[in-house]
Order: sequence, then C-alpha cells, then structure tokens
Amino acid sequence: MKFPRHLSKGDTIGVTGPSAGVTEATDRARFRNARARLEERGYCVVETPDTYTCDEQGRSAPAEQRVEEFDSLIEDPSVAAVYAASGGDYEFEMLPLMDWDAVESNPKWFQGYSDNTTLLFKITAEHDVATVYGGNYGDFGMEPWHPSVEQGLEFLECTRASQRSF
Repeated sequence: MKFPRHLSKGDTIGVTGPSAGVTEATDRARFRNARARLEERGYCVVETPDTYTCDEQGRSAPAEQRVEEFDSLIEDPSVAAVYAASGGDYEFEMLPLMDWDAVESNPKWFQGYSDNTTLLFKITAEHDVATVYGGNYGDFGMEPWHPSVEQGLEFLECTRASQRSF
C-alpha cells in the first residue's frame, strides 16, 4: 500500500466537490471558517470552483468538470491532501472518467464520507493508495473542533499514533 506523505506546515490542502458542493449561506460561512482555521494552523487552502456549486439534482458540476478539478489537485505537487466539500449521490459518474494512473503516481490523502466512499474505496482497494474515511471539509469550520476532527488531522500530520473511542 502507498501511504501519502504526512502533512507539514506550509503544505496546501485542496478542497473539491466530487459529489455535491455547498450553496447555503451557513455552509459558506462554515467553509470560510474552515479555511481560516486551517490557515491559522499553517496550511494553505485551495478550493476548486465546484466546491461552491450544486445543481437541482445535487451535483456540484458535470462529471467531466468534477474529474478535471479532482485531478488538478491530485496532479498539483504543492497539494498534500484533498478534502471533499460534502457528500451527495453522484460520485459514481466520475469513475469511468478518472485518470487512475495519476492517482497511483501522485498519492495524496483523500478524505471524506458519505458518497465519497465511492472514490475512497476504489482508490484504496483497487489502486493501493491509503485514504481516510472521515469528516468532510466543513467539519473544520465548527467551533470548537470535535476531537475526531482534531485527532484526524493529527494523524495526517504524524503527531498522533492512537486514539480512543469518542
């Protein structure tokens, strides 16, 4: 199994909407706070355009655009981790369009839950790259962070080796 490198201060965290994006004012405020909190911690944050869009069916963008934006983060050497904007229902549409060679040759931490299990499972089980089933990007916008958010980030930073049940 390929384990992506640990996160370090100064790294860039990418955010994208591989399923749904967010459009509600509360979610946008949470995302602004998530960016501020991660920047305070020493990270740069880049958000793809599909992070803030969602059509009537719940897609952040057409599948081709979602793949292009996801791949742009995977192929960007400055991006160390990719977080999903939210869950949804349509991530499966990306599968036949993905550049799986790029995913394998540029291992990055990809984290999310709900519909993001689609990519998480395929990346881990079929392409042998470790992923994280955990909170979506908006979870970083809560005050205070739930211990699962803090500890999850600490694992990716390699400053935590164990945890107890919450």
